[in-house]
Amino acid sequence: MELPATPHFVLETTTRWSDEDNQGVLNNAVYLTLFEEARLAFCRMAGVLEDNRFPFLLAETTVQFKRPGRGGVNVRVELNTLEIGKSSFHQGYRVRSEDGEVWAEARAALVCYDAETGQSVFKFQTGYRATCMCFDEGRRRLITGGHGDQLQMW
Repeated sequence: MELPATPHFVLETTTRWSDEDNQGVLNNAVYLTLFEEARLAFCRMAGVLEDNRFPFLLAETTVQFKRPGRGGVNVRVELNTLEIGKSSFHQGYRVRSEDGEVWAEARAALVCYDAETGQSVFKFQTGYRATCMCFDEGRRRLITGGHGDQLQMW
């Protein structure tokens, strides 16, 4: 799985001892929770939660497990927004140990969703591949850059 070397957003958190399975490694399901916690922290920072809810649904996640993880240790969850379409976007995630060892990498597809109608909704004007991203704290907006000198402010 090819993910950018430099993340757009990083969540530093701690795994729990109870996250280990009977083989003494971090249970595979825990990684999905780590990705979701990074997504939530990113959305809170970006101010995109609607009534403290995501304005999108998780449609798919593919995970590659690189090394066995451990419970009860500090980890770094890196997040990148990889592509933005008209009603969906893709994010990449990487979980690293304190010493920088990569435990897992993932790619997720997320679809913008209207909870009242139960339908996907068009949130973005154009589809393009985001190559860089930053957050303008003062104006509370997300700024992305893409191929072909595309610049978007959300």
